[in-house]
Amino acid sequence: MLKEFVPSGQTVNGKFYCEVFRRLRENVRHKWPEMWENGDWLLHHDNAPAHTSLIVREFLTNNNMTTLPQPCLLT
Repeated sequence: MLKEFVPSGQTVNGKFYCEVFRRLRENVRHKWPEMWENGDWLLHHDNAPAHTSLIVREFLTNNNMTTLPQPCLLT
């Protein structure tokens, strides 16, 4: 598991989130090489604007990162 804390004053935007993803990918590659080789890992994140921004969606697509969609809540 990778835990990161946002530095004080840092805005969480698409660019920042992509940097977190780069570190996450390296973390998976080094700690779980069998999962990395098989592509047998999934990412689950919510629908926050930074998470759904174009730069993040392109990063996820270009790096073949599979995401689980956030479930919809029925009211």
